[in-house]
Amino acid sequence: MNLNTDRIDNDYTKLQNHIDKLYNNQNNIINKFDLLTKNVDDMKRIISQFSEKIILLEDAATDRRKLSNEIKSLKSRVDELYAIVKDGKEESVKSDDVHEIDSCHSGFSCSSKVTMTTGLDRDTIREAYEDVRSDNSPTEWAVFKFEGARIVCSARGSDFTEFRTQFSDDDRAFGYLR
Repeated sequence: MNLNTDRIDNDYTKLQNHIDKLYNNQNNIINKFDLLTKNVDDMKRIISQFSEKIILLEDAATDRRKLSNEIKSLKSRVDELYAIVKDGKEESVKSDDVHEIDSCHSGFSCSSKVTMTTGLDRDTIREAYEDVRSDNSPTEWAVFKFEGARIVCSARGSDFTEFRTQFSDDDRAFGYLR
C-alpha cells in the first residue's frame, strides 16, 4: 500500500507541476496579450495623428492653390491697370516718348494692345490717375477697389489721413499717391 501511496503522491506532484506550468504559461499569455493590446492602441493613436496631419496638409495644399489662383487673378488685374495708365500716356504724348510700363510684380511689360476685360471701369480709373498726377489738381491720392469682378476707383482726396480710412480689413484694394 505504501507503494501505491507513493505512486499516487508522485502522480499528484507531477500533475501539480504540470498545472503550475500551465498557470505560468496562461499568465505569460495574458501579459503578452495585454502588452499587445496596449501596442495596438498606441498604433491606432499614432495612425489617427498621422491621418489628422495628412488632412491638415491636404487642406493647406488646397488653400495654397486657392490663394495662388487668387494672386494670379489679382496680378492680371494690376497688369490691366498698368495698361490703362500706359494707354492714357500714349494718348497724351508723342509715341516716340512712350516707354513700356513694367509691372511691379511680373517682370513683363504691358502693351497697349492688351485685351481688356469687361470688369474694368477704364475711364474712371484713367480719370482718377490723371487727377492725382495733375499739378493743377489738389487731389493727392486715389483708392481702387475690387467690386466683384470689377476694378473701380472708389475714392479720391487731398488729405492723407482720409486716404488711410478708405481701407478696411476685409477689403481688397490698393491706392495711388502723389
